[in-house]
Amino acid sequence: MQEVKKMPAAASGDAEAPEFQFAKAESMGYLLRQAYRTFNKVLQAHIAADHVTIGMWNYLRVLWDEDGLTQRELSRRASMLESTLVPALALLERRGLVVRRRDAEDRRRSVVYLTERGQQLKNRVGPLARNTNEIALSGISEEDEATLRRLLQQMTDNLQRRLQEPAEKGLTE
Repeated sequence: MQEVKKMPAAASGDAEAPEFQFAKAESMGYLLRQAYRTFNKVLQAHIAADHVTIGMWNYLRVLWDEDGLTQRELSRRASMLESTLVPALALLERRGLVVRRRDAEDRRRSVVYLTERGQQLKNRVGPLARNTNEIALSGISEEDEATLRRLLQQMTDNLQRRLQEPAEKGLTE
């Protein structure tokens, strides 16, 4: 980390206060965000020919793993806000990739299912996503890739634990 520099004392005679410094290159959040945004741009370029957006991709990816989820569960598994799910589902429905049906046990809930077309799309865009991963990992050894995966999971676990701590520690969800 960089050394903290002192700011000049204020004209009012206040004691010197340290100037906050936190280089982008030292910020895990910044670096992860840059990697995420760049990854998504490359993935979007790959899947655009199939008229799939990144927003659609996030939900399709979840449904390919487990079809027939409630809207709330789909939103949770995609780590997306429910408010972003509604327009994405409308687009997925217009493109004939999913259908929504009322839950037979609880008519208030909608369950989302892939159509045959939505299921078939996996075999076209799935390899494109794998290729994007390969591009991102080019020049990185298998050992470093395994370390990266382990470290990213550890960071996620650390942050998830912090979110579970009581509100008096300064965090609320």
